[in-house]
Amino acid sequence: MSIIVLMLSAALTYFGMLSILQKQSEDNTMQLFEQVNHTINAFRQEVDKISTQLLSTPQVQDYLDQNLRVIGEADRIQLNIDVLNQMDVLLGNYNYLDSVFIYTEDGKVLGNSLFRILLPPNASKQQQLLYFSNLKRTSVYSEAKESFPKLVWAGANQIADFTDQTSRSKKGEKNIISAARAVKSVTQSTSSATLIINIHEKSLLSLYNNLTKNFSGELYISDQNGQIISHADQAHIGTISTNYASIQSEKTYGSFRLNDKQIIYLKLGDTGWTLIKEIPIAEFVKDILNLKSIIIWILLISLLVTFFMSSFWIRKIMRPLYQLTAAMRTMEMGDVGYIIPKHSRNEFGMLSRGFNRMSESIVQSLERDQRNNEEKRRLEIQILQSHINPHFLFNTLNTIKWTATVMKAGNIVEIINALGNMLRPIFKNPATFYTLEEELEYIQNYMKIMNNRYGEGIVIQYHIPDSLLTCLVPRFILQPLIENALMHGLETNHYVGVIEIIVNEMDDENFNIQVKDSGIGIPIDKLQRLNEWIRSTDSEQASLLQDNEFGIGLLNIQRRIKLHFGISSELQVHSITGHGTTIEIRIPQNRKINNIA
Repeated sequence: MSIIVLMLSAALTYFGMLSILQKQSEDNTMQLFEQVNHTINAFRQEVDKISTQLLSTPQVQDYLDQNLRVIGEADRIQLNIDVLNQMDVLLGNYNYLDSVFIYTEDGKVLGNSLFRILLPPNASKQQQLLYFSNLKRTSVYSEAKESFPKLVWAGANQIADFTDQTSRSKKGEKNIISAARAVKSVTQSTSSATLIINIHEKSLLSLYNNLTKNFSGELYISDQNGQIISHADQAHIGTISTNYASIQSEKTYGSFRLNDKQIIYLKLGDTGWTLIKEIPIAEFVKDILNLKSIIIWILLISLLVTFFMSSFWIRKIMRPLYQLTAAMRTMEMGDVGYIIPKHSRNEFGMLSRGFNRMSESIVQSLERDQRNNEEKRRLEIQILQSHINPHFLFNTLNTIKWTATVMKAGNIVEIINALGNMLRPIFKNPATFYTLEEELEYIQNYMKIMNNRYGEGIVIQYHIPDSLLTCLVPRFILQPLIENALMHGLETNHYVGVIEIIVNEMDDENFNIQVKDSGIGIPIDKLQRLNEWIRSTDSEQASLLQDNEFGIGLLNIQRRIKLHFGISSELQVHSITGHGTTIEIRIPQNRKINNIA
């Protein structure tokens, strides 16, 4: 991705700089073109003034009017000489002028020390057309007549085009630019002659030739037909520009690309001329060769730096992943609790730290499960150790019962019946859970024995909705609580008082059991130590058991409900000194008797 970005950046930079250079060249060229445009327009205006100056001289006016009056041959010759002298003055004053000609309708041509009568008297129309054939070919005559009295321009001409065919020289011909105007004297109503001023093409070339410096392209001027009228290479003059057809007629300036060249053009006012510059694209490429080499070097160095930096960072980034993969493989082999020793301070480090926490959590979970299993086994062993051979026990109880019956001791018989009712489900149903109704039957038999023992002074009350009687509770969970109330709450009252068993539904998932007595209560400091002892960890309880301050009944219940129900269950002791004690247990009610598998 870095390589692609770098290559795209280099390509965009290269072509962007090429476009900028092309635009800059176009803008600079346009500025120079505008200067040339002003210069050429000033040059054309100056030629216009020269033609006007020549036509306004008395000699030229008399020359145009000579057919309107009768003059002798000597006067006619002198008039021609006077006009030629005026032309020579112009040629002497303006070195860019090549020649000046006046063509009259009657077949005379005067200019550059040349005076000829090319048409015989009463010449035919065909002879007149032959007389103007060269002018027709250069389009000067016809355009001058149509544009009277404006000055018209034509290029790609030579001096021989304005004389007769026999006087044309084959050597040393020079290209000229012609400015023609149909003229008349102030006394005439229509034009009677055509004034042609020929200018050295090199004089026009000098006005813009300085623009050709420092580039290898071409710069020239074409007329409205696309014919080249001025060019540094004389061989191109008179040819048709291949680029002119692509120039948009509605635009006065512009730029476009044609083949391998950039074409920039400017139409020179209302002259019909177009200044065209052809710049090879290689010119722009040559200007950015140094930039191209610099970009290539920067690209190569960037690629090398990118490669080494990418390799370094990829290895640095992937190292934690390799460590994490190896750690997971180690854990799969059974090494639970494996810890990744080093991890970086980034997202991958967070993964490593998360793996370490997960590994420690698994170990802690296994250790907790192992402790729970050991606890369950220990409690099962305690239960097994407490079991007496039921057959021997029931035979013994029956012997005592029949002896009491013979002796007519009814209270003993009642105690024996209650004890048998308590022991029978213990040995008959070894299930871990009883329904709340079965647990209450067990409590009723237990209280018969206790009241016979302590004098019938204990009243037990039940506040239990019928809908909760089918809820499951751990086996023998209430008896230790009733015994606690008797031994610690009502003992000082000579076992006289009230014990209430209250069961309430807390929500859709939990219900609580309260065993409340009307005994002496528990002092605040002792109550606080009792609750802390109940909520303490297994290791803390093991150390506290040595004191045996609170016995094992409540602790046994707390650990059993935690083992069976987890953190959602809880045992709490509430007491007010002198007003009794309440032991509260919160148990999930999702274990209904009809849900037991």
